Amino acid sequence: MQSASPQISVILSVHNAESRLDKCLQSIFGQSFRDFEIIVVNDGSTDRALDICERYAEVDSRLRVISQSCQGRSAAYNAGIRVARGRYITVVDSYAWIDTEHFAILYGLVTRYHAEISVVECTKEDLPTLDFALTEGRITVYERSTALTALYRGKFLRDQFSGKLYHRSLFDEVQFPVGRYCEDIFVTCHLFARSVTIVRTDIPTYHYMQGSTLIPSFDADLYRYFADRNDGLAAKLSFLERHVDLFSDAEDAYKTSALSFYHLKRDFLKTAKRCTEQRSTLLSQIEANFKHALTNTSARRLGYLKYLDVLRVLYLT
Repeated sequence: MQSASPQISVILSVHNAESRLDKCLQSIFGQSFRDFEIIVVNDGSTDRALDICERYAEVDSRLRVISQSCQGRSAAYNAGIRVARGRYITVVDSYAWIDTEHFAILYGLVTRYHAEISVVECTKEDLPTLDFALTEGRITVYERSTALTALYRGKFLRDQFSGKLYHRSLFDEVQFPVGRYCEDIFVTCHLFARSVTIVRTDIPTYHYMQGSTLIPSFDADLYRYFADRNDGLAAKLSFLERHVDLFSDAEDAYKTSALSFYHLKRDFLKTAKRCTEQRSTLLSQIEANFKHALTNTSARRLGYLKYLDVLRVLYLT
């Protein structure tokens, strides 16, 4: 029976996902932790995805389906959060599946450590998983300033919205940018800044299915992906500049911000042949953002050899 106020609201954005949806939904309904609702946001699917979701809804009242007309994943997240009844919010992507203890681990972490956000590791599904009976994983508890610095470093805490459990109140003044790729980059730093405690385990309980990718295949969408990624990183840099006092190591955050534009340019150059018309414009924007971030970063902190490599990529390509 569905709880009127479940502990967890699970938001699932669905767009033409019929080939993978059963595996995703079965992994959610197979959770050992049972006090949750599922809010499926059908984003204008033209395949059988909506029929599949409605079939599950007939069997289990914890699943609700709402529909919108191809507004994108950000709009789907916003719509799901608006109607969520849970104390905590999480997302599962339609191209992912979760281990049976996924919700139990996330919920156990936030309650045990009185945290606003809990985090697990996300992996590709072809990588080996851990035996939960043998290990709890390595648990790290962050307070706000160290969490923000670690988020910008991007090694143990990352921008991706999935693989995390969030207290519902964090979204009272935060929304996802509609019509954007890389929506996570725009939002996660704000959610961390509104938190007091973030706790992470390195147990990998969230798995992306083989062949899944967030990078679009069509040329116009590919350009938008890189443009939005650049804008997201610029917004993240702007957040750092406006809230530098929130970071335990602001200089390190500036360094990793500069490197993020460096890596963005390298990624873009690998596929720039497919974006010939707008290539120079976007490269100029990426370079301008890189230089801006670099003004707050010494060569010593960046690493001398890495600094020379950055200059080579920036000015000689």
